[in-house]
Amino acid sequence: MKELKNSEILKKIFHALYVTAGRRTSNTYAITIIGAITKTLVQKYDFLTYIKIDPKMEENDDVISINPDIDEVNPKRTAKAIEAIVRIIYMDLRSKAGLFFINEIKDNAGHDVIERIRELGIDLDLLQIEQHYIHRRFSRAIKPSEKIDNKSMLGYNWEDVNSWKYDEKSQCCVLFGEDGKILDELHLEKIIKKHIGFLSEDDIDSFSLQTIGTDIDEKEYELLKILEKRDMDFETAVFLLHIPDFKLN
Repeated sequence: MKELKNSEILKKIFHALYVTAGRRTSNTYAITIIGAITKTLVQKYDFLTYIKIDPKMEENDDVISINPDIDEVNPKRTAKAIEAIVRIIYMDLRSKAGLFFINEIKDNAGHDVIERIRELGIDLDLLQIEQHYIHRRFSRAIKPSEKIDNKSMLGYNWEDVNSWKYDEKSQCCVLFGEDGKILDELHLEKIIKKHIGFLSEDDIDSFSLQTIGTDIDEKEYELLKILEKRDMDFETAVFLLHIPDFKLN
């Protein structure tokens, strides 16, 4: 079997990330976040400038193009960059990523690519174990009173839905159970607005200086708004700002 080039590995990995993240959010959101993270990591991995991502071309195979000059880069450095990108995208998606995010990336990238990355010192299986641990730790951090089962909020789940009908007049999708009983009425306009608002990160004004309830400098407030807008966790903020934990605290 011939040794895969950097460009071939990166093409497969980026496609796998696009497909896997897009299934959990949307294709537009997936390609946008991949592009943003790649641009951020250029500071550490300058060869990522060889990768061009064009969201406007997402219907074509050329949404992600890679300059063959990247094949001259040390393969171990490209593998390190891949690990960083996968890790940060997982953190950005957080609860939406789920436990099988890495598994899907591996399936979509293909066995040969994953084995080559492992030879270069990056084991996605270990990364998956780490993320499973983080997921379990986060779950344990939720207070017992906050834990919910699959039905506690809605009173039903998808298995209980026997049929559904769209009402053009009310613009609602009505869900019916097996006995014909109405389970729920979903207001599609509100759902779509909320979904687009989340993906476009429009909800930036959800807190103010007053709601923070503390004496805070205006510049610090601006930083908090940026962190909230990007839905950024603490570790990612430390990484992107290039400062130690205590300074961010």
